[in-house]
Amino acid sequence: MYLDDIKSANTDVIGLFNVGGERGHPARRLVGVASLGVVLDEASITSMCVSPEARGQGLGEALMVGLMRALAAHASESICLEVRAESNAPAVALYRKVWSVLSCGRSRMSANSCACSCVYIM
Repeated sequence: MYLDDIKSANTDVIGLFNVGGERGHPARRLVGVASLGVVLDEASITSMCVSPEARGQGLGEALMVGLMRALAAHASESICLEVRAESNAPAVALYRKVWSVLSCGRSRMSANSCACSCVYIM
């Protein structure tokens, strides 16, 4: 996520914090973040991540719910994202669980990596 993107009026940023104060961790720390960029009626997930120690607890799905609310506030009905499909199967599974795929295609990012660019509809 780039600072200029965060500052843009066309970007919504969602953060999830752990407020438990577990042993060895601060009482409040960021455990997940996602951002949504909107230009006219086109929306894109520009970033999404959950810290490794917080994965498997439904935080990714909570971030997706937040993104869907932001998407509705912008009156957009579809969203585009790009993900490295072969190395990020949990993310692809989450996106398919939350949204219906409208279209999906593959593009080569480098000699060893493909990306899956998808448009989802709520």
